[in-house]
Amino acid sequence: MTTAEYPKTVHYDCRDGVGTITLDRPPRNAFDVGTVKLLYRLVLAATEDTGARAIVIVGAHSQFCAGGDVKLMHTVAADAPRLFKELTLPFHAAISALARSEKPVITAVNGAAAGGGFSLAIAGDLCVASERSTFTYGYSGIGVAPDGSSSYWLPRIVGLRRALWLAFRNPTLTAAEAHDLGLVSEVYPTPDFDARVKALATELASGPTRAFGHAKRLLRESFGRDLEAQMEDERERIAASGSTLDFLEGVAAFIEKRKARFTGR
Repeated sequence: MTTAEYPKTVHYDCRDGVGTITLDRPPRNAFDVGTVKLLYRLVLAATEDTGARAIVIVGAHSQFCAGGDVKLMHTVAADAPRLFKELTLPFHAAISALARSEKPVITAVNGAAAGGGFSLAIAGDLCVASERSTFTYGYSGIGVAPDGSSSYWLPRIVGLRRALWLAFRNPTLTAAEAHDLGLVSEVYPTPDFDARVKALATELASGPTRAFGHAKRLLRESFGRDLEAQMEDERERIAASGSTLDFLEGVAAFIEKRKARFTGR
């Protein structure tokens, strides 16, 4: 894909150890084929960027993401199966890359997260929201099945009964309601949202990146293992952590009663 093929509807920037991916397809940052292809390309850029030790996904225009572009679906309704396959292949590849990256991923929701935007939001390691944000699962409202990994994460976060309730009833949740269900890690006052997201991302970017990656993998993969298999993976990963510079720094800082200065190595 060349830049001439599609408009620049997703941007990537890295500052102070934080790689920020911004969805920018007004008015609601909905996905078309070009946008999800570019999202995947920039997710790979962020995960491979050695200068980025934390990743933030945000939306422009005081929105997060409305999911798939319903107007586009309407115009190509006769060829919808092909469109859905073209949308989901790079979208799912992007989410998989984020999940498998050792870097902490923050989805920062300041506006509406619906359909695929809802799925992307809950796929983050941490999801933070402004008080004005809303969450709508949305898929059944247009008569389609869920995508974007949400059928995997949603029942693990809220339980099967609540997941089915969200899928069948399609309520629009406030940020507070989403937080109560466990979909959102923290809710920030809207005027302070950008500053609070930056502070959180900077904090994670200055942390022990490899230890975060081990914890992320252990916790996310625990659902499919029995106790003994999980503990064996814990044994391997804590041993691997012992060979990092961040381990040496963390222990030294503890002994010296000072704040650790982690480098992600």
